[in-house]
Amino acid sequence: MDKGNCSKCGQKIQKTTSNKCMYCGTPLQPDQAFTQEEKEEINLGKKVLKKELHEKEMDRIKQGRKSSSASVYPDITFGDGGF
Repeated sequence: MDKGNCSKCGQKIQKTTSNKCMYCGTPLQPDQAFTQEEKEEINLGKKVLKKELHEKEMDRIKQGRKSSSASVYPDITFGDGGF
């Protein structure tokens, strides 16, 4: 899905559903804009990536909960401080 570079700023055209350059806002040439099918593919890819990142974050949180069940400071005890 390489659409080349922006005619105004020269930046590589990114996979986006917008018909404008994401760097300078210039409208893309008709042959540089993504088709509706390409936009749907881009959106699907974003959804898949978002789901994968969410699952990884949930796994990381679950692992953190498992390891935090053991005390981080096992030698510390709480008692009557008597202030």
